[in-house]
Amino acid sequence: MSFLDGIKNFGNKAKSFFKGNQTASTLVTTAALAYLVFKLNRNVNKDNDIDEVANIDEGVRLQLPPATDHKIPVLYGTAFFGGIITDAQMTNNNKTMTYCLTLSETTQHKLSDSSGSTYTFKDVYLNDQRLVFKSDGFTVDYTVDRGGNFDRSISGLVKVYCYAGGSSSPSIPTGYTNASYPNAYSVMPNWGSSTHLMSNLLFAVVEVNYNREQGLTQLGNLEFEIENDMKKPGDVLFDYMTNTTYGAGIHEDYIDQTSLTALNTYSDTGVNYQDQGTGTQTLADRYQINGLLDTARTVMENIEKVASSAASYLKYDIHEGKWGVTINQTGSSTASFTDSNVIGNVNVASTGLKDLYNKVKVEFPHRDIRDAADFVTIEIPDSDRNSNEEDNTLQLTYDVINEPVQAQLLGLIELKQSRVNLVIDFETDFTYVNLKAGDLIDVTNSRLGFTSKVFRIISIQETQDQDGALTMKIVALEYDANVYSTADLSRFTRTDANGIIAIGSIGTPGTPQVTKYESDSRPRVEVETTAPTGLVEAIEFWRTTDVAVSGDENRSYQLIATERPANGGVYTSGTTVVLDYDALANDEYYFKVRGINSTTTGPFSAVSGLVDFTPEQIPDAIDDDTNLKSTTGSLLGALTIIDLLLKLDGFFGNITGKSLFQRMKDLIRSASGGTIDLDQGSNAITGGAGTDITIQDEGTSITTAAQQINFVGNAVTATDDGNGNSTVTINTNVFNPGGETPEPGDGLIWDGSAYNPPKKPYAKTKEPKYLDIVALYPPNRANFVDSTGQISADKAWITGSYYVVYGISAKSNRVTDNSINFDATKFYAALSLGSGNAYLYKSDGTLADTKAASACTINNNVLEIPFATRDYKTDYYVLMDEGFVTYCGSEYDIERRFVSPAIKGPEKRYVEIISGTPTAVDYVTNWGYTYHHSQGFFIADTPSEFGDEYNAVDDSNSIQNQLMMWNFNTPASTVTVTTPGTIHTTYTTPPTGSCNVVKVIFASKIQKVETVKQYSTKNTDGNQSAPQTETLETTTVKTELSTNNDLFNYIDSIANNTYASGDPATPSIEITPRPDNTQICPSDWMILEFDKDVSVNSGNIHFVIRSDSSNKATISASQARVNPNNAKQVIYEKLTTTQIELSEPMRIEADANIVINAEIPDCHWQHGSNAITSADALNFTAPDLYLMDFAVVSTTQPDPQLTIVNPQTEIVLYWSKNIRFGTGNIVISKADGTVHQTLTVTQTFTDNKINELFWIDNNLTGNYQSSLTLNPTVDLDPGTTYYVTIQSTVIKALDCDQSYAGLTDVNRVRFTTEAGSVPGTASISGSSPNDTGVASIFDRPVVGGSGNFKIKDSSNVVVATIAGNSSNVSVQDYV
Repeated sequence: MSFLDGIKNFGNKAKSFFKGNQTASTLVTTAALAYLVFKLNRNVNKDNDIDEVANIDEGVRLQLPPATDHKIPVLYGTAFFGGIITDAQMTNNNKTMTYCLTLSETTQHKLSDSSGSTYTFKDVYLNDQRLVFKSDGFTVDYTVDRGGNFDRSISGLVKVYCYAGGSSSPSIPTGYTNASYPNAYSVMPNWGSSTHLMSNLLFAVVEVNYNREQGLTQLGNLEFEIENDMKKPGDVLFDYMTNTTYGAGIHEDYIDQTSLTALNTYSDTGVNYQDQGTGTQTLADRYQINGLLDTARTVMENIEKVASSAASYLKYDIHEGKWGVTINQTGSSTASFTDSNVIGNVNVASTGLKDLYNKVKVEFPHRDIRDAADFVTIEIPDSDRNSNEEDNTLQLTYDVINEPVQAQLLGLIELKQSRVNLVIDFETDFTYVNLKAGDLIDVTNSRLGFTSKVFRIISIQETQDQDGALTMKIVALEYDANVYSTADLSRFTRTDANGIIAIGSIGTPGTPQVTKYESDSRPRVEVETTAPTGLVEAIEFWRTTDVAVSGDENRSYQLIATERPANGGVYTSGTTVVLDYDALANDEYYFKVRGINSTTTGPFSAVSGLVDFTPEQIPDAIDDDTNLKSTTGSLLGALTIIDLLLKLDGFFGNITGKSLFQRMKDLIRSASGGTIDLDQGSNAITGGAGTDITIQDEGTSITTAAQQINFVGNAVTATDDGNGNSTVTINTNVFNPGGETPEPGDGLIWDGSAYNPPKKPYAKTKEPKYLDIVALYPPNRANFVDSTGQISADKAWITGSYYVVYGISAKSNRVTDNSINFDATKFYAALSLGSGNAYLYKSDGTLADTKAASACTINNNVLEIPFATRDYKTDYYVLMDEGFVTYCGSEYDIERRFVSPAIKGPEKRYVEIISGTPTAVDYVTNWGYTYHHSQGFFIADTPSEFGDEYNAVDDSNSIQNQLMMWNFNTPASTVTVTTPGTIHTTYTTPPTGSCNVVKVIFASKIQKVETVKQYSTKNTDGNQSAPQTETLETTTVKTELSTNNDLFNYIDSIANNTYASGDPATPSIEITPRPDNTQICPSDWMILEFDKDVSVNSGNIHFVIRSDSSNKATISASQARVNPNNAKQVIYEKLTTTQIELSEPMRIEADANIVINAEIPDCHWQHGSNAITSADALNFTAPDLYLMDFAVVSTTQPDPQLTIVNPQTEIVLYWSKNIRFGTGNIVISKADGTVHQTLTVTQTFTDNKINELFWIDNNLTGNYQSSLTLNPTVDLDPGTTYYVTIQSTVIKALDCDQSYAGLTDVNRVRFTTEAGSVPGTASISGSSPNDTGVASIFDRPVVGGSGNFKIKDSSNVVVATIAGNSSNVSVQDYV
């Protein structure tokens, strides 16, 4: 056994010890502490594959898209990392996207000085380019790439706001000051100061303005360099161990703070190292923590990760009840042991030669290269190795350190310690009870040759001998002070000034030379350069149109192309590289280029000359009128024309006596059989359609010459523009020509003349209700004839305000709940000013004054409008916008609001009736009654001949409210101002009320139910194999809604749409409830039912464990929808496993007012639900799915240890719930790990031809709910131990998405097959076998076989041989 294997085996025993119940009887000084825990748990950092891709955990450093299962990491020290997108909002006509990137939890106070953590945003990188901000500290001015080149293309288009601790805690990046740096809720759309606190979080808000020309079409990859001044290992451990949000939540009284302070002190000591460029330097802090802890990992794993990164290990002192650390450092012995105080022997073990490490490779994120993965390698010199020692590398990975000297130091300690490999154990008396794991002791033993040899205690345990005496058992590891030596440390330069890897260098490319091809079938430019020196894998080509900007550093360039060698590899210096580029508009340009490779970029070339590009696209064809131009726009030279003509002459076969183009026309005429003659001009195509031109209709050819084409059917139309041009239009909706086009997934319904898609629901128009106008001051004049001042409407005062008195009508569509004596005519709060304007006009249309709602006054239900002074003897009227006054404002649902109607004037021409029977309505008054001038009084209903639209109805929602008029006249002299006095109505205090929960329902499934029309087939003749009739029937289709979004969106669509008469039935939902709330699943829907119709409100719902009334989880009550089938029921989000304690009786509790009584139409009647308490008994249980037992068939019974199992046995597994198969494997293995058979549960007879390998029985009675039987194909081997393992995806609950955790314990389903039958015991009665025969007794029933019985005498001589199948052999039961 190797040294490390021995340590690990010891650790497994220690772990099982602490999980047992022996603590009360056997005290343990330290639980897996000190060096033992250090070794046992270093698998966090060890044993990664050697020479593979870096194993640095980047999961908490990458920018992540939104998802519900992301965990927020914790930053300690300094790190480069991205965030999690936790919110995104689109504004500015979809041109601006604003993101919230959550970066880290914020940490608490430091143990070392009790000060709070301080955060510094150092640099921000976008797509690997460092952002430089404008003076405000958040608007991007330009970017700097790895080569130090500036790029202003996104200037002003991106803004990055940084925050540390909350929305009101800006953290301005280093180098900037801004006293007006905005709060997060001021820049993130739809955030509020009280709703989006982002407490105790480190985050950034990023605004991106879309600009395709600048290449800004998405967020890109953002990376932040952030420093948290909490970086001392002791401070980090104290924070993480005590934090209740992301850490272990241990009270600080149970932390050994002295040991953590000692760790801080030791970590602060400096170590010397040799720097590559500057010689001897000192690393001020031996150990620092710089990185992120992944909160998705276990707290123990993270604590061990931090401790091991400071060469320490976790300890727990049971005597003191405190957690602490032991530092792996030099020290001196605290106790001596010789033969005088050692009880018994000193046992010794060491590591075998093959298990010695002689090389270490330490991987870590390197701070100088922006935390990219790096490694250091250390080897033991050959002279220090043992003879025949093989190469063996120890692989270590540290996620939370980024200093190479620290990584090298930790690697050296680990490597040296692994070679100091002597382990001893012995017992001593109880006086040494105060020793702790991690302490140094010295041992003297002549037999082993030890003289004050120093060891470090791995573990110390109290034991009790047979006489009851207490002793201390000590396990210790050899100590060597040289392990902690800091000699030979070194550091190498890995970066340039910008923090980017600079491996190799690239020279400057040649200045680009640009050749223009402006007049061409493909206008373009060719940009030519020469490759620079260095490792050049590609050349980037950049262009700009900022030709008017002085200084190239101030111009914005865009990358237009990247050219690479045709066959891969790299460019040779001086190679000509040409870019052919045709995506240029008419403009002026500069070009420049640079070389790049996978790790660095070179400098830009000098800028090209100014390129004035004016593209002119010309066709390739040449005709009589073609201007012969070269691709550079110049006329072809004489020699070029001659060369072209000579080539054409050769092609056409020596042109004689004809022009070039005449010869071309001849060839076309000959090839077309004379039907195409270019010499005929517009009549070039002759002979009608010709015998070779055919018309086809659905495959049928019309071979005769056609004089005309007729289009039949309303799907095809032909039009003529009068100039001989015809247009044929074919309707794309061939099912319903000219009608509505079906959508994907639509069925089609025949209406007798055409197929139509089903009618679509139309969106409901949600509108507020209208207030009534009870009175006007001055009153409205009811006719259009000046009275002579006898009516009050002609006595309007010219100074002072005018007034409107509002009321609520009992016919305002508000439901009356008689059970609570609701009076729909009363106000229950004062009215409020809304928005819009009131206008005072003279009758000639002159606008005299305008008053905004904000300039007016409300006294309960009376509106006061302070119009400017009016003129004497003048006709006036008032108009007013809708919503000038409101009752129940915008904070309520629109259908529960009331607004004042508009006064907007009549929409019909005035008609005065002179005599006789009225034939038209004069005017519709402000109260909805019709006034007839001819009769001089109001009538309640208009005669039928005037049309229904003028019927007078006392309905505040009727059209009359939109036809009102307020007319009046000012007299010639001053009149008394009418003051409202007590015309206002004091509002009434609403009575109290509430609603109560009735029950909780858990549903396994919710389906949407829709009605569709489809054809069904019926077999009317039983003798026929195929159906003979098809009938159009209405069918209900059900589809499961499996996610919260699916259900909520579907319910919203029902609520927000109206279905026309004759359409399929309004969609609904169907709920499948659990019959028993003690048998729910952790993925069920939860539904609360109340005693009244309700609407969803706010507050929290709590899942409480009944045994101790502790709160398991809390959800928001607002994340719910009212059941569209039953307004008394509210459906909440699906349960999750985090909310449910499996197999524990639980109950639902909730805050008051999580729902509001929907039967109360007035917004001020907040009749909410009472709090849900334990008295409501909303109890439930979600049983766990687990393996209860298993059974095999033994050869004889009883067999309690399962050691004589029949090799042909089936293995039956019993379960706590009815089950079904998921995916994955069940493996039957031998004790040595050899796989006997793997059973893949997704295999079937149909697909895989398996038969009777495994099956489920869900019809058991008794203690077990179901069973799974395994029937191995090949019988098990005799005398062999077997065990079963099951993957976590294999077994699922039958009635929900609940998975069995899996079986990995090799001792849970374990048994041993019998070795075979035991040879029979022979006995002889009498003096000779011939007297009574020989009786042989076996341990089970047997039959005669093919072998022989042999009888021997005392000299071992065979005296008789009897065949097993002989008639002389008989078998009978033995009693």
